[in-house]
Amino acid sequence: MALTVKEMLKISDFDGLEVLAGKGGLDRIISAVNVIDAPDVYNWIRGGEIFATTGYIVKDEPNMLKDIIIKMDKQGASGLLIKLKRFIDELPIEVIEVADKLNFPIISIPFNYTFAKIISPILLEIVNEQATKLFFSEQIHKSFTKLVINNGDTQQIIDTLSNFINEDIAFYDIYFDEVYFQISSDRFKEKLSSLSLKEVLERYSYYTIEVDEKIYGYLIKADNEVEKKDMEYNEIALEHAMTVLKLDIQKKISSYQIETKYRDQFIQDLLFNSIKSLEEVKKRASLYEWEFNDGLVTMVIDVDDFRNKYLEAEKNLDRKIREVKRTIFLKTKKMIKSSFADVKYATFGDSIVFLIGHSSKEEAMVEINSITDKLRREVKKDIEHTISIGVGSYKSSIMDIHKSYIEAQKAIELGRMIYGDDVTSFYDELGVYGLLKEISQSNSAKEFYNSYLLNLIEYDKENDTELLNTLKSMVRNDWNMREAAKELFIHYNTMKYRFKRISEILDFDLQDPKHKFNVVFSLKLLRLNQ
Repeated sequence: MALTVKEMLKISDFDGLEVLAGKGGLDRIISAVNVIDAPDVYNWIRGGEIFATTGYIVKDEPNMLKDIIIKMDKQGASGLLIKLKRFIDELPIEVIEVADKLNFPIISIPFNYTFAKIISPILLEIVNEQATKLFFSEQIHKSFTKLVINNGDTQQIIDTLSNFINEDIAFYDIYFDEVYFQISSDRFKEKLSSLSLKEVLERYSYYTIEVDEKIYGYLIKADNEVEKKDMEYNEIALEHAMTVLKLDIQKKISSYQIETKYRDQFIQDLLFNSIKSLEEVKKRASLYEWEFNDGLVTMVIDVDDFRNKYLEAEKNLDRKIREVKRTIFLKTKKMIKSSFADVKYATFGDSIVFLIGHSSKEEAMVEINSITDKLRREVKKDIEHTISIGVGSYKSSIMDIHKSYIEAQKAIELGRMIYGDDVTSFYDELGVYGLLKEISQSNSAKEFYNSYLLNLIEYDKENDTELLNTLKSMVRNDWNMREAAKELFIHYNTMKYRFKRISEILDFDLQDPKHKFNVVFSLKLLRLNQ
């Protein structure tokens, strides 16, 4: 334990020491002891020293001691030992008041004490304390070294740390999105579990686990009531733990990247139909302890316009792009894995592909629809990006999963064309849009939609109007002019005028169901071509 002023007063060789002022500072730690032989001693203070004096340097002007104490306190001195009745009979009241205000201990030493009788026992205690501290550090080092040699995991590191400090602790691994708690700290765990990481960092003391200016996690302390003398020992233990955690997370990342490389290659071979036998699938799957007993659905999650968003703002942001993408993928994987018991996944560029196993096609689709809506909302709120999701059809055999993958990709493509970004599109629900995609690029399709929309498109260009967008809003709102007006934030009378003008430009009656159908069909073909 660190030697404090309070502990110093308990040294068995001392008798008759009396605290004259600054009793609130008895927890100050003493790292050295020295003698004052000049009034400007504060210029050489390094912090933690306690000084002894006979008062000779201020015998002619005892009030000088007030300024000396102020400057000693500012430089981090721990206290003052003074022999009264030699050159100073008593401390001036101003000196006592300043020491009490600063919580700077002033202690009288008996008249018959030599400086050697004061200094030697204090130095012995300090040396013993340093030896104890060194032994403590060595014990911690041995414990963590043994843990590393034996391939101890992150939880074991936290458990080992908890053996050396008397504070509740937790480690937030932000790379793998995992939290590790001290085993005996259930109450602390309950508190932290109800808070976001941002709230935790605002409420508790923490240490950053950082390598090459990149943050990988946070070591959180519960800020329990700890005596000042124990804090230094806790800091030693925490510093050792931080070093081991850095090594541990780098080891985990290296292993994860190697495993991911081979796992992604296996899934890629499945999705690209490169494996021709079920036996080979089972053999390679066994390496990851995977089984494909149920039917599967392929789900593709793609970050919308990801790189362009950053390239427009700044250049050379490859590292930031990787980090944001990893954060999105991490959140995505965590939510999907928490919703489905049987999930395999791989990352391809700006996309992540999930193979979701389920015994029921109907239940799988309902559950996917529910979780993907929640996922898109949370990514948009927390990470300020949008994702588009495509879901292929349910396949009863893993050997047909490549077909579901192609369908999921088509679903994303068509979903973006029809609805824009930030949507979930199910291939089985695309219906006529799948057929429209096939014919939308033909000359006859272009001639068809131009025959209905070209006049309006050219009018907008020539007059800088947005009548085509007004028509699209009408269609989206099932030709309800009031609802379309609300969507466009315009007055109902303005909408009525625009509708009349659109009918005049198109030169046909938009009340006619036949023309309505052809307009809707033309708008869909136009969207698929844009």
